[in-house]
Amino acid sequence: MLLRGTLVALSLSLVFAAGGCGSAVEETSAEQTPMADSGTGDLVSCADGRAREEGVLRIATDGSAQPPWFVGDDPANGRGFESGVAHAVADQLGYAAVAVTWLTVPPEKAHEPGAKEFDFHLAQFADADDRAKDVDVSEPYYTLPQAVVALEESAAAGVREIDDLEGLTLGAERGSASLASVRRDVEPDVKPVALRSSEAAEQSLLDGDVDALVADFAAAVRMADGIPGAKVVGQFTADGGPQFALLLEKGSAMTDCVNRALAALRKDGTLAALEQEWLVEGAGVPVLRD
Repeated sequence: MLLRGTLVALSLSLVFAAGGCGSAVEETSAEQTPMADSGTGDLVSCADGRAREEGVLRIATDGSAQPPWFVGDDPANGRGFESGVAHAVADQLGYAAVAVTWLTVPPEKAHEPGAKEFDFHLAQFADADDRAKDVDVSEPYYTLPQAVVALEESAAAGVREIDDLEGLTLGAERGSASLASVRRDVEPDVKPVALRSSEAAEQSLLDGDVDALVADFAAAVRMADGIPGAKVVGQFTADGGPQFALLLEKGSAMTDCVNRALAALRKDGTLAALEQEWLVEGAGVPVLRD
């Protein structure tokens, strides 16, 4: 199987998959040194003095550190999509890697109202989550595409184009954006199967009732991890997909800085390059051609 990982804080409507960790907060960091000016101008002055600890940027995640979001069970190494995003934001704000401290904070604690021990948290959080009333959420850094899960030995595992999906019996969760996308973007010859839950979807694939499942990319990773002999065989862009955002303390002085950093990373192509590196090539999940 090409992908293994437990997502955090994502439901199959999809946007938080719960991932636990031990203690409420654990720190891992390199030697802390003063904030370095990386030449980002206004962003450096924007962040200066707004972090919780002078000269240090405190970034939190849930502790699972699983591919393709983190690689090597170490969020501080810059490998994996979310590790890469976090370090790119830090660099935009003027923090060298040695000035970043990583914390382990469970999702439920991160969403509680009140003061935070981190400057921002990322762990596949969706900006539309109801609990956002208690925290600030940034502009999105990733819009999830739809993805196709199939058994490795099946004909569906060989899809390379969206047109290849047309003759398949596809399943997706009832009422989901994925089911709507199948109907709108794929327009299959066979009526898609609306499944009542993720568990029903997985069983339907194993029983051969459907040739493949369609879910947003994050949920597809989780599905493939839980179905023996399954893998994510392709992904395609679709309107209305869930969006991942950074989480900050409500009213944080860092929120505007982070949003400006993300805007710069989007404009210069960094976010797109990280997505290609870790969620396409690194994950072994090709983009299906139109």
